[in-house]
Amino acid sequence: MKVRCSDIEIAYDREGEGTPVLLVMGLATTRIGWIMQMSALSKHHDVVCFDNRGMGETTVPDEPWTMDTMVSDAFCLVDALGWDRFHLVGVSMGGMIAQEMVLSQQDRIRSLTLISTQHGGPDHVMPSDRAMQLFGFDGDPVARLALGIDVTFGRRYREEHPEVIETLKAFAVANPPARRAVESQALAVGMWSNMGGTADRLGEIVVPTLVLHGTDDELVAFGNGELIASKIKDAEFIPFPEAGHALITERAPEVNEAILAHLAAADAADG
Repeated sequence: MKVRCSDIEIAYDREGEGTPVLLVMGLATTRIGWIMQMSALSKHHDVVCFDNRGMGETTVPDEPWTMDTMVSDAFCLVDALGWDRFHLVGVSMGGMIAQEMVLSQQDRIRSLTLISTQHGGPDHVMPSDRAMQLFGFDGDPVARLALGIDVTFGRRYREEHPEVIETLKAFAVANPPARRAVESQALAVGMWSNMGGTADRLGEIVVPTLVLHGTDDELVAFGNGELIASKIKDAEFIPFPEAGHALITERAPEVNEAILAHLAAADAADG
């Protein structure tokens, strides 16, 4: 399904019935990354995931864009769906978008779940040295994609599921995202972080908030999850030992259980 928003068409999937849940994906990744959450959450909720601008089946604009643009895209989608209030779940860059969404229209957010993400600004924890190679990689694009998969998944998962890792690498090579889209998303994140991100505003968030983070995350270091949880009043923080950045895949059953419990508690409190 698609909906027209400003200069693009946004592609999305929708499943289930119940209180609405919007899933916001991270950088250079399509909505297929939410497949394990869609199947679990849609048993209890009306769940939508979508391709951010430039990714998957959503339009790739010619001009670069900003974090504010992606926030506007997400609100345009939920408005088109007719959702007044909804639960919001964001992973990585999607978590940054989600932070800005709740800060701009907090009365519409039933609950917030932030996964493997950071708040930007000067005190956020930098990626590992190996992950930093991705940002200046100018060699073989296939090698870059392979490095990206290795960096995204924790060492334990890579060792225990080599067949999954190889399948993902083959898929990434066969379905590379548009280069200008990846560059525009990365530029938007960099500009947002350099301008302070949400670091000084997280204390304004009062909706029920859950923060999930893997301790072995090389791309968005574990300390970022700790920082976010410490700055949002009454936020629940759940660490996942030995899990990497791809937490929603590596530990899907536990992640889904935590999200469902969080949504149920927020719905019960909301009446």
